[in-house]
Amino acid sequence: MLGSCKSNYPHQGEDRIINESQKKIPDDFHSYESELGNDSLALLNKYESLYLNWLFQERRGLFSFEGKRVMFLSGNGGKRVCSKKQYYKNVRECMDHDMFVLPQAEQFLELPTDYKNQHNIDAVVAYDMKKTLSLKHIDKLLNQ
Repeated sequence: MLGSCKSNYPHQGEDRIINESQKKIPDDFHSYESELGNDSLALLNKYESLYLNWLFQERRGLFSFEGKRVMFLSGNGGKRVCSKKQYYKNVRECMDHDMFVLPQAEQFLELPTDYKNQHNIDAVVAYDMKKTLSLKHIDKLLNQ
């Protein structure tokens, strides 16, 4: 399960606290949950891009995930390239367990045009990663 999810249900004796660092996945997302991560292609479908646009709405500026190709990374140092299928499997687990998403535990980086053209990837999404995502890190991964 994603380290960027948090249970909606408190531990015994603990109040349920919702703060700005937690985001409840909107209920309408459940209606297209089955459309998330059905393949391992880098190209996002409409529903996958809707989810990422929602998740990163405060940090993405004018960038939209619609029609974009995304590489997913995870692990402490962000050294593990994961499939879109695995990423959205974890998202669906969060939805199924009515968990909150912790957006600060996930990062994204829009790649410069030369990277987009050379590697056929528009952006990178990293989760369960303590290291800050950087272009230098992505460059190292893509050129291995």
